[in-house]
Amino acid sequence: PDRPKDLIEGVAGVGDKVILSAPSKAGKTWLMLQLAYAAQNGRAWLGHPCKKMDVLYVNFELTPVWMAHRAKLVLSKIGESEHPCVLNLRGYETGWEALSSHIRKHIEQSPKKYGLIILDPIYKMLGDEDENSNGDIARLLNSLERMGHVTETAIAFSHHHSKGNKSGVDAIERMSGAGVWGRDPDAIIDLVEHE
Repeated sequence: PDRPKDLIEGVAGVGDKVILSAPSKAGKTWLMLQLAYAAQNGRAWLGHPCKKMDVLYVNFELTPVWMAHRAKLVLSKIGESEHPCVLNLRGYETGWEALSSHIRKHIEQSPKKYGLIILDPIYKMLGDEDENSNGDIARLLNSLERMGHVTETAIAFSHHHSKGNKSGVDAIERMSGAGVWGRDPDAIIDLVEHE
């Protein structure tokens, strides 16, 4: 088979899953917003060139007002840019199956041809599922994988570390909950506190 085209050079292509993990309140949403604007405008993110593409940012955490405020702050640093599409779903308490269906429906009805879907943060999609259950998380991540293949996008999502200093632990083991969080994604971007 042909190699999938790179969307984030050296990191992810069509159909790939990318996890950004870090301690709570480490700035994951800021970094995901920077990724969204880099990809939407064909700029580099963390030194990796991004293909110019439409981005769907699914915001589960911030109120629309705070999401807009953060976007303005990002824009103040990078200059005039095209905006990614933001789907604000804070407060929708439902499981990943219904949320995935809603997101797919949004994509199908949109005139845009998305290349990247960002889910921030992923734990807000769990509903009644257990983040410590390998079976529950494997089903969620398989569903996201199917979504990526069907919509021909890459899927990026953020997740938090378990408690405590993780600098001495392998990146694949730092995420809170089931081990599949670290084993399943195609790329792991992990942040730890500076010494």
